[in-house]
Amino acid sequence: MRNLLIILLIVLPNINLHGQDNFLIKYQSIKNSDLYIVGEDVLSFSTKDNVAVYYEGDNVFFDKRLSKDSVRFTSGDYYVTYFENNELYFRTDILDKQYKVKEEIPSFDWELTNETKEKGNTTLYKAKVSFRGRNYTAWYNPEIPIKAGPWKFNGLPGLIYEIYDDAKIFNFSWYLTSLEERDEIRLKSDLFKSIITIKEFTEELDNVYKNIKSTTDSRLPEYLTVVESKVTGANNYREKKREIKYEWEE
Repeated sequence: MRNLLIILLIVLPNINLHGQDNFLIKYQSIKNSDLYIVGEDVLSFSTKDNVAVYYEGDNVFFDKRLSKDSVRFTSGDYYVTYFENNELYFRTDILDKQYKVKEEIPSFDWELTNETKEKGNTTLYKAKVSFRGRNYTAWYNPEIPIKAGPWKFNGLPGLIYEIYDDAKIFNFSWYLTSLEERDEIRLKSDLFKSIITIKEFTEELDNVYKNIKSTTDSRLPEYLTVVESKVTGANNYREKKREIKYEWEE
């Protein structure tokens, strides 16, 4: 029976990393898609149980076209990775529907380099990877051997401090803001009910977004129709997502 995990969001002072099993790592995430969204995300990792939990928490979006003020909302998406079983589960809400999805832990073929940069008193090493249609650059610290990273990232020989993709229009990035040790990390989760596979999830979303235009058109007078651009149209919704193309679609 899997251990139940609870995500803790209380900030504590940083302490010595050695001799502990559980860590709480916070990231600032930036989603530059339809809106510019800044998130406060939390990664909990247990070296003893070899389990990672990633929670996409409070988000703030900015759009000067709509308002000079920011708007805060809670994403609520979370990911649980069982490294021993090679299983990743995640829950997300798309267009007012909740999905619980299972997939094998994604494999990242990291290209490690000797290039470094300093961040405070920390030396970070550069790595590059291509994953599901995006090209990412990561900066990691090999002195902290935590293989889990933000979102689905994993497998680097050290904790990820920064990671971002090279897209010019719709892009994503993550920046570490704090690292703490915890005596215990728990998450009470309902992830293991009504699960679908990552392929089923992707196919369902494809159908949902393809139907958006036809549904919109059906509500308009006969002489009007919605014209979509090749980049932002519903049929190309994946260009605005973190995962553009999957392995089985190669």
